[in-house]
Amino acid sequence: MSNKRVDFGNLGGFPLTQDLLLYMQSSYRDAISGMAKVCGYNVIVSGMEDNGTSFSDGWIVLDGELLPFVGGPKQSTFIVVDDHNNEIFEDGVSRTVYFTRYARFGSGGRPITDLFRLSTIGALQTNLTELNNNLTTLNSNYTLHAANKNNPHGVTKQQIGLGNLPNAVSDDPTLNDSNVLATTKATAKASKIVRTGSVEITGSINSSGDDAITNINIAGGVVNGPYLVAGSLRSYSLDYNNDNDVIWMVRDLTSVNFKLLIRKVSKNYVYLMFDYAIILY
Repeated sequence: MSNKRVDFGNLGGFPLTQDLLLYMQSSYRDAISGMAKVCGYNVIVSGMEDNGTSFSDGWIVLDGELLPFVGGPKQSTFIVVDDHNNEIFEDGVSRTVYFTRYARFGSGGRPITDLFRLSTIGALQTNLTELNNNLTTLNSNYTLHAANKNNPHGVTKQQIGLGNLPNAVSDDPTLNDSNVLATTKATAKASKIVRTGSVEITGSINSSGDDAITNINIAGGVVNGPYLVAGSLRSYSLDYNNDNDVIWMVRDLTSVNFKLLIRKVSKNYVYLMFDYAIILY
């Protein structure tokens, strides 16, 4: 139902005037214009079937206006035509009163490719159902794919820039082969320095005269296997001339400690740290 209507059921002689006719015309034109805008812009509403060399008649919405399309031989462009016709009025004057507006193929107009065809509601429903099913399948496949840790794409190391890395690995720290990678176990075995530490020996040196012996507990726990002690005496006093008059050696190496033997070659008070590293051999 239009938002405008005329009740012709009243008796007494209804006045049929131009204003009434304009009112009636606007009632359906406004309604059709509003409905046309629902379709969008530049769409084929119906008809306009491509027969190979020509198009059939149809209806289009162009810039929000519903227009008939007069079919004919195919061209790359179309135009909008405004036809008008006259009528002789009672006063004898001819006036333009009939206006016909339609689209057809014609040169210099808009590209026919500007128009696209609307799907029917049934087709849209089918497409939406198919799209929903595809999304469900895609989500399921993605979940399975994300959980697949077995290289489902068959990616090679060359494809990710690792083509020069060897495929073989070994735990043997003595193996010398550029085609084999060492494991962390092998590198741990190859590392001979297993413990390091620092001990302040100032007190033990200066309290025992020229010769001193200090028990050094190895930092980090038990050492497995024979080892040697590499170390250095580190001065931290202001007078290095006093601290450099010391010699040292070690003895009684066990898995948890060793003894540091120190001799001062002068009577000066010294300030020293002993830094060491335990090296397996």
